[in-house]
Amino acid sequence: MKYILIVILLFTLFNSFSCFNSYKKSGFEIMNNKVYYHDYSSTTYAKFSTEVLEADVSSFEILDKGSGQQFARDYAHFFVRGKILSNFDHATGMYLGNNHLKDKNHVYFYNQIILGADPSSSQSIANGYIKDKSSIFCATNKIENADPITFEIIDKNYNRDQRYLFFENKIVKGFDPSNFKYVKGGPSHRIYNYISDGKVIVFDNKTINHVDISSWEHLGGCYSKDAQFVYYKNQKIPDADPESFKASHSHEASDKNYQYKKGIRLN
Repeated sequence: MKYILIVILLFTLFNSFSCFNSYKKSGFEIMNNKVYYHDYSSTTYAKFSTEVLEADVSSFEILDKGSGQQFARDYAHFFVRGKILSNFDHATGMYLGNNHLKDKNHVYFYNQIILGADPSSSQSIANGYIKDKSSIFCATNKIENADPITFEIIDKNYNRDQRYLFFENKIVKGFDPSNFKYVKGGPSHRIYNYISDGKVIVFDNKTINHVDISSWEHLGGCYSKDAQFVYYKNQKIPDADPESFKASHSHEASDKNYQYKKGIRLN
């Protein structure tokens, strides 16, 4: 009996790992001369397949093959996530890449119209961004004050143009984008949360006010210091001793007098 229970347990575990390993993202697929759209549960990894009855298999083309397989077309329609994209002009329609399409009337992020985007000049950049002759858009949202001519993507959080640095598509005030650099700390690895232009230190999009750049250093996690003060993110920690201060965790630290959590003194 014990042996049987062990076998059952191993079989269950094997199937669980098999489901995990075979987990795929959703997308279009042609099987047995029919068009299907597959959806996969992110919790159970179960597969749900629906035949796309409106699709003409002989002219069906997956437009983002090898990436998401969410976009397709046939001789009569464009399809997004298994459904016909309604009111889309087939004759002028095209897939831009990075989950965007356009026709003569509109630019789309998946099946959502991007208000204010100019179809005639719209082009994909990367990471879900597109630009037209006058603006930059992320998904369906216009990035205010961004210059489409000089705009560039730095990483998943930061972008810049000739005038501004943007963090999550919001302007970082008082920062010189031409001198953007990552602040390095610890064993010479890049600390993504801290950046500098040589005049200010910024945590995410918040400047550490009145910091002495010449003596500033990153201590670990969300802690840093200069010759006079210790900081949690961009906030000065009252009464913290810079000389003895040590960060033991992203949010935990101590000095010769006190212990701290998330920049707040505990004792």
